[in-house]
Amino acid sequence: MGLYEPLKKYSSFRRIALAQWGPPRDPIVHGQLYLDVTDAEKFLDQVHESHGQKASLGVLVGKAVALGLRNVPELNSKVVGRRIYIKSSVDIFFQVDVGSGSDLAGTVVQNCDKKPLHEIARELGDAASKIRSGKDEQYEKTQKGGLFKILPISLLACLLKIMSFLLYRVGMPARWLGGSAPDPFGSAMVTNVAGFGVDIAYAPLVPWTRVPTVVVVGRAREMPAVVDGEIVVRRMLPTSATFDHRTADGAHLGLLTRLVKEFVENPNEEGVVRMEGKIYGPEGTVEEAAG
Repeated sequence: MGLYEPLKKYSSFRRIALAQWGPPRDPIVHGQLYLDVTDAEKFLDQVHESHGQKASLGVLVGKAVALGLRNVPELNSKVVGRRIYIKSSVDIFFQVDVGSGSDLAGTVVQNCDKKPLHEIARELGDAASKIRSGKDEQYEKTQKGGLFKILPISLLACLLKIMSFLLYRVGMPARWLGGSAPDPFGSAMVTNVAGFGVDIAYAPLVPWTRVPTVVVVGRAREMPAVVDGEIVVRRMLPTSATFDHRTADGAHLGLLTRLVKEFVENPNEEGVVRMEGKIYGPEGTVEEAAG
């Protein structure tokens, strides 16, 4: 092609990307939010001291997203055909860097809205260790050395469509296709790019997984902020999200955003948010008692 040379080596993730995505054509919604994590970082230190498990800001945001989806069930859904189906559980898919930025894998935390932070962090740590040490059978058989790695990209594109069809249209159990969870991709995807030195980024939706929400957590740093009318220095965390507009409108996204912001900036072990005269928790929403 004259000025262009073909890339000679593709990671498994890059092969999947080329197989599943064509030119952009469908409308999606992007959003960006700066979260004050000054108190959250202290809270995570307390969690570490109490439970002996270190939880990152990415885990905290994932937990906040799970809590938000539990209380905005319209967003805890998947589009199949021309219909929207609400999920009965809130499961968050966390991306894992397995190649120092050159390749990605992931693991789903089931019922993430009901689990405490230290349990989510431990589950993710165990999963990441298995992947990096070559002990995760699903990753070894698919991305690292299986069909995802050896199939021509044109055939890989067909395979992804077939897997999506079997999972979500036919209802085939995920374990028959090598999945380790009933819904191997969850309600939303969360990925942390802070380790790459990136402040803010936007991620695309992954069509064959039918996941309508992807959240990207950036790098926290000190920034000027206005608190009680005064300019002060606070630790701010840039966070972005991409949504499938078919499942969400402004009201849904507005409530989800407020819930995520409130929980990240005022985290607690109970996993609840007190906001606008209501208590939002894992079991749903109740009116807060007066006084």
